[in-house]
Amino acid sequence: KRNKMGEYYQEYPQERISEYGQANKSVGSCNQCGGNIASGSYLQALGGYYHERCFVCSKCHRGLSTQPFVNDGGRAMCPECHKRHDVPHCDQCGNHILRGEEYLNALGKRLHKNCFNCAGCQCYLDPNSFYNKNGRPMCQSCNERYR
Repeated sequence: KRNKMGEYYQEYPQERISEYGQANKSVGSCNQCGGNIASGSYLQALGGYYHERCFVCSKCHRGLSTQPFVNDGGRAMCPECHKRHDVPHCDQCGNHILRGEEYLNALGKRLHKNCFNCAGCQCYLDPNSFYNKNGRPMCQSCNERYR
């Protein structure tokens, strides 16, 4: 997909709980804690049963029983953590770096090639030929101008 500026980004499908219930007999074991679900609120998601309190984001541990979540290889994750932790993103524009998309590492940052710009004039920079001015990338002209 493309955003309003024409830049590519990737969406990750968000899932919802497939079943909620009140147990009055055992429905099985909780996939998170392993405890028996014999009474109280439970839910079914990711192919298993969970105590409502046990269905949490695998990164930040925030409860997910009332909101959409991302299935990250069988682990439930809130959309915010999924975007922040497991999907590489450009440190300049914040958009995801898609699988197979070219990117570069410069000055300790991961960037789309077209996001590597001069801090002075915003021209595109060659990652093999730029100046580091106090941690800010500069082209030759701006480097000489801001001496």
